[in-house]
Amino acid sequence: MLKTKDAIYHKLNDLLQLSSLDGGISTEAIAAQLELRINTTSFYLNQMVKEGKLIKTKTRPVLFRLPIESTIHVFNEFIGSGGSLKSQIEQCKAAISYPPNGIPIIINGDSGVGKSYLVSLIHQYAIQEGILDPGAPFIELNCADYSNNPELLSSVLFGYVEGAFTGANRKKEGLIHKAQNGILFLDEIHRLSYENQEKLFIFMDKGKFRRLGQSEEWDTGNARFLFATTADLEKSLLATFYRRIPIRIQLPDFNNRPIFERLDLIEILFRKETHQIGKSLQIDWTLINKLLHVKSSGNIGMLRNCIQTSVANAYNTQQSTDDLHVNENHLPSNVIIGEFAHTFHGRQGFLTITNNQEETDLNSVQFIHEYKERIHTSYLNSDFFEDNPEDILDSIILGIQEFNRLFQTDTSGGVKAPYHIKEQILNHEMVTVTSLVSTLYGVKILAEMIGNLKEIFVYMLYIDNHLSFSKELSNRIIYKNNKQFNITKKIIENITIDSSIHQPTLFALIYRVLDGLHFPDNGVEGILVAHGNSMATSIAEVSNTLCGDYVFEPFDVPIESSHEEIISKITSYLRQIDTQKGVVLLVDMGSLQKLYEPIKNHLEGELIIVSNLTTLMAINFGFKIKSRKPFYEIIESTDHSYKADVKYYEQITHRKNIIISCISGIGIAEKIKNIFSDVLGEEDIDLVTMDYRELKQIITSNNIASLKGTQVIITTSSLQSNSIPIINIKNIINEKESLKFKESLMMLLPETKLKQIVASIVKAFSVEGIKNHLKFLNPDIIIEETNDAIIKLETYTNRNFENYLRLNLLMHISIMVERLLLHETNGQSDCQLDQSQIDFISMSKKIFMDIEEKYRIEIPQSELILINEIIENSV
Repeated sequence: MLKTKDAIYHKLNDLLQLSSLDGGISTEAIAAQLELRINTTSFYLNQMVKEGKLIKTKTRPVLFRLPIESTIHVFNEFIGSGGSLKSQIEQCKAAISYPPNGIPIIINGDSGVGKSYLVSLIHQYAIQEGILDPGAPFIELNCADYSNNPELLSSVLFGYVEGAFTGANRKKEGLIHKAQNGILFLDEIHRLSYENQEKLFIFMDKGKFRRLGQSEEWDTGNARFLFATTADLEKSLLATFYRRIPIRIQLPDFNNRPIFERLDLIEILFRKETHQIGKSLQIDWTLINKLLHVKSSGNIGMLRNCIQTSVANAYNTQQSTDDLHVNENHLPSNVIIGEFAHTFHGRQGFLTITNNQEETDLNSVQFIHEYKERIHTSYLNSDFFEDNPEDILDSIILGIQEFNRLFQTDTSGGVKAPYHIKEQILNHEMVTVTSLVSTLYGVKILAEMIGNLKEIFVYMLYIDNHLSFSKELSNRIIYKNNKQFNITKKIIENITIDSSIHQPTLFALIYRVLDGLHFPDNGVEGILVAHGNSMATSIAEVSNTLCGDYVFEPFDVPIESSHEEIISKITSYLRQIDTQKGVVLLVDMGSLQKLYEPIKNHLEGELIIVSNLTTLMAINFGFKIKSRKPFYEIIESTDHSYKADVKYYEQITHRKNIIISCISGIGIAEKIKNIFSDVLGEEDIDLVTMDYRELKQIITSNNIASLKGTQVIITTSSLQSNSIPIINIKNIINEKESLKFKESLMMLLPETKLKQIVASIVKAFSVEGIKNHLKFLNPDIIIEETNDAIIKLETYTNRNFENYLRLNLLMHISIMVERLLLHETNGQSDCQLDQSQIDFISMSKKIFMDIEEKYRIEIPQSELILINEIIENSV
């Protein structure tokens, strides 16, 4: 049984290999896994830190992890071991080392993907790690060789006894016996008959087997099993046998590998040819791009044949030259090339591979591992809660730069050669991409900065694709500047990236390098949308170049793109940037209304959409944005000399707000606002009064982008909204309902202030309150006259008005009379009237006849409709 300390070490190792916890594991997590006390676990973990077996971070909580391996593992030779196939290699390591005799491994994949090569590396790894003795047997059998003779295969595998069959003159040991304490590798395992699979299952499960012809006694043995097949596992193997093989490794086809892994394979195969012929090679990039997309069932095997044949064809005509020039004309005629899904941006010229016979310098490889350890330790030992994230990023960037300087001078050609190949590619790609950024955005990236960017890419692509920030650090990195964010994204999108690289880490490092461009703080954002392959991009290039700044982000959309597809692209972009200062969206064609409706909800600021996009229009708006004018000034100064449809949408306020709107007019809303203002004082919330008709139109049309910051709407009539709480004043005046009002605002205001607001509103809506709202009419007289009219309204509607409705009508009609005396109205109604409204207007003329004659006014139809709405909404 393992000692507690060893058990902790092995458990931590297992957890790290079987998960993505690259940053480490906490004491609590390990203690929980082993059901140990936390202080006991902590004691042993810290002891192992002192012994150099573990590394401890300065994070909270403290995390423990293994040091980066300094041993030169044989798996380093397997392309993809640190990239797309990292998890598969880790599974192989865990399986072959599992006590006492390992766990069976089956490797699946098409012909030529490297199954047998991986098996040979697993064997070498077992010897390197001391799992097997150097002299331990490695037995290999291709089951396809005996597929037509299952009994013969059984005798080869398990052996046979004397007399088992004609000619069996003596006992013979099988391969299982010969593989004792070693490895037995069975290729094309799907060719093993079901009967032999069953026999093999018994041996793997119980460690015993019978030779052919043996009926009573069992022989015993032990061996580690490796299997390989090209067939569908579940269809070709017995279920019992299949379940006995828990580690299943799938190797992808060559064309499904990441582009840089394909390049590595091509480079290695060409390098072998340079050693074979004793000449350096100049390989045309057109040929390399074709080889990257070779389509063949032979995979790497076929690729090797293509490369060997190409070099042989070149050698045939260039034997007298020191260097061979290999191009696409040297490819075999039967090679099939697939579509160029990804190339190295039209890279021209040659990839040079020298005839360097120098062996890999082990000290140089050790140097790489030691420096990787230093960079990892640098950021893992940072306190993510105390240290400035920018300082941590700077220390990593400086570490990468120092590594690059020392690597160039202190390591051998054997180690540096593949590094330099990637450097050649990145040199060209970085120049291409930075030129693209400069042309498209009008931003010049300095040569020194290009060098820094290239060093980061090369380091993460070739040296350390395991570098990844923890969530604690990633969450603290804030990308404040829109332009810097977008340029970082554009650079990464246009550089050939290995999919195994931790993208958030790469993004943070590139973003930090671009700090040197000193972008101004975010202003109004400009977006161009045009149909076609490059229309928007072309206009953006002209506009941004003339403005001398990154003003517009272009979106080229196919002619057949739907509104939904365009909206999806734009909103995805808007979610990533700060839009508080507003957005100017220029489009070549399309319905502004259809574009506006879905886009507006993704904005924090205001929006203007202008159609019929032209270069002149973009330049015009570009200079206004470049001058960093406020959004409203851009709108006011818009040049209307060109034909365009403009749609402008403005938010009420960018802060949290309460909207107050009354059907009786803006004056009442202002009175209610004053009540809130007197109570709220310095509270960080805006109070906004709004015309009732405008508010109703916004809500009923579901056009609520302008109400984005609205927390609650206070009104004197019934309105319904699914997205914003609406409180009718009735809920405040009615003591039983006032609780609902308090609950709606409980998260915004303290209880004491809510009570004050309720008391003030009740007072305002009392008869005494009505008196305070009248400027020159005698309150007692007009209230009495209004009350008589209300009694007549009750008779007409055949109902008794509750106190709330009576108070509401008293206030509305009294103030209405005074407004009409001052020739102020709520406007004329031009809507289609239904029969009930027509009947109400006809009846109201009789009810208000006395008031009209006394005050010599005529109550307009629009006012009568409002009175009817007040009554109907109270039902």
